[in-house]
Amino acid sequence: MAAAQLLLPGGTALVQGPATWAGEWRISYGPMTLTESGGSVEGNYTHDQGHLSGSVNGNVLSGMWDEAPTRTTAATSSSRCRPT
Repeated sequence: MAAAQLLLPGGTALVQGPATWAGEWRISYGPMTLTESGGSVEGNYTHDQGHLSGSVNGNVLSGMWDEAPTRTTAATSSSRCRPT
């Protein structure tokens, strides 16, 4: 099993395990929960009511994240991995 990284504002989660995005992630901004359904990923984290949405293509999650109060979006991409 290879390690992979999920890059988010303020932190990187290094994880190992079977390929899935769904679950609870621990990032420096607090817990983040992701759900995955049919190639789509949605999630939230506590810092500034953060939100992430994206799609899975092969072993890559690409999407956008935003935070309150501005809800300005930014792009992100990462290798497919499993929460810890």
